[in-house]
Amino acid sequence: MKLDRLRVALILAFSLGAAYRLWGVLAFPTIAGDDALLSLNVATRSYTGLLETLDYDQVAPVLFLWLLRLAADLGGVNELALRFVPLVAGIVLPIATWSVARRVLDPWPAVLAAAFVALSPILIRYSAFIKPYELDALVTVVLAGLTLGVLERPDDRRAWGRLAGAGVVALLASLTAPFVLAGAGASLAMKVYVERSRTGFARTGALGVLWIAAFAASYLALYRDVAGSDYMQEFWGAGFLTPRAFGPGGTGWQLLARLPLQMFDRSRLPFLAHLPIWALIIAGAAHVARGRGTPVAPLLTVPLAAALVVSAMQRYPVSQRTFLYAAPLVMVLLAGGVSAIRARWPSPPVTRAIGALVGLWLLTLNVLGINRPRRREGMRQLVGELRHRGTGGVPVYLFAGAVPMWTFYATDWRAPDHDRLEFIARVASSGGTAFVNAPSRGRLVTAGEGDELVLCKAGAIELIGLAPGIQAREVTGFLQPRPDSGWAEREAERIVGAARPDIWLVFASAYLTTLPDLLAALRARGAVQVEAREWRSAKLYRYRVDDPEARIRAGPCP
Repeated sequence: MKLDRLRVALILAFSLGAAYRLWGVLAFPTIAGDDALLSLNVATRSYTGLLETLDYDQVAPVLFLWLLRLAADLGGVNELALRFVPLVAGIVLPIATWSVARRVLDPWPAVLAAAFVALSPILIRYSAFIKPYELDALVTVVLAGLTLGVLERPDDRRAWGRLAGAGVVALLASLTAPFVLAGAGASLAMKVYVERSRTGFARTGALGVLWIAAFAASYLALYRDVAGSDYMQEFWGAGFLTPRAFGPGGTGWQLLARLPLQMFDRSRLPFLAHLPIWALIIAGAAHVARGRGTPVAPLLTVPLAAALVVSAMQRYPVSQRTFLYAAPLVMVLLAGGVSAIRARWPSPPVTRAIGALVGLWLLTLNVLGINRPRRREGMRQLVGELRHRGTGGVPVYLFAGAVPMWTFYATDWRAPDHDRLEFIARVASSGGTAFVNAPSRGRLVTAGEGDELVLCKAGAIELIGLAPGIQAREVTGFLQPRPDSGWAEREAERIVGAARPDIWLVFASAYLTTLPDLLAALRARGAVQVEAREWRSAKLYRYRVDDPEARIRAGPCP
């Protein structure tokens, strides 16, 4: 009977996890800004081209990029094909977590760990993102399982070989694989030290040399420039656990405290409220060490600790999404902590109380999974509406935040205009004049800025928006509440000059006051709104400039 209940609980957890992930992909199909940035790289590059530094300040493991490229080759350049890889990784992740958890925990805590992974709203959410976070988590679990295989059968040469090969592949499939391999190496080293195995020492040393060499080669060839780029250091500055972060006004303690709970959902609980979660993790690590042997504990804990050490070196930021790779391990430890409490106080009242609390938490996760799917920009619908109606030669102005999504949906990927795509990639990346997350200029926007941000092809005019100068940074948020002085007036001047006499305005990811400031500047120049449509947060306006004296006679195109 217990086995049947266990099987039913597992099937229910796996089924709900898969259903919520499919719902997140199918119910809200339009991709968002970050998805579009990586998708444009995949859509515009060959397999060898994906080995080079990516446009739009993107970084992703090369094997993940190749899988996306293969999905696009097979299914076309569309959001469903590109989401196939993270979706499959997300669906498989709870099953893979169970396969590891059952080897380090008793059956019911192992089910609980798998249920945590299956129902985590954040893991559900990122199964619908064209980002590598779900694959990172799956790689973590696979490497943990292969390492357990070596720990359980240290004389099995094939187990060592599988782990060695998987480690090399993992370094191409996941940017966070080095942290997990550090945990694997620590566990193996502790195992062979305890057993005083010469063969084990030699094999562990060989694994270390192999993995370090593979990591160094991939890092130097593919990721070094991005990791040390000025923009990345600037954007993630408050997310590094440097000594300064733990000083007055720093965010270090808050980042650490929130980390475990944020692997389920975004949390704004008081600092002290997070401490019991950490206590549960520590209790879980001790419980695993007592029950399965001390060498197993580093496999679950070192991957998290290694990333925190690298963060202190300003090479890996602490945030919700960057630590999702460790979510399965943390959830195994949390389930182990629950098991430790039950073992320490086995009385029926305590057991019932623990069961009630765990049941309430799982119910909460289900409610969040059902009611809080991420709302997506409606750019696909907006572009579809313009295509249906036809622009009729009416120019289109694109707010800088809308450029990536517009480019993805407005491009004919069967015969793409490569010159147009290269131009947009150049101006919309950091350092480009249309980079939406550029910092403030620190000065008034001057006449003539943005003159180059126009595309004229076959009678169609795309006016690309200037960067507003409101930079958002991880952890600290926006640096200023309004666009740079003169930005709205300069953009209104460009829009009025391009109108013939109408012009479409496309907005998405419109930072703070950019939209109302720009519309007010247009009204001040005599432009009149004649139409407004909205698809979620993607907005489409049609403006008319009736006064011919208000328009630049030549317009932006010959």
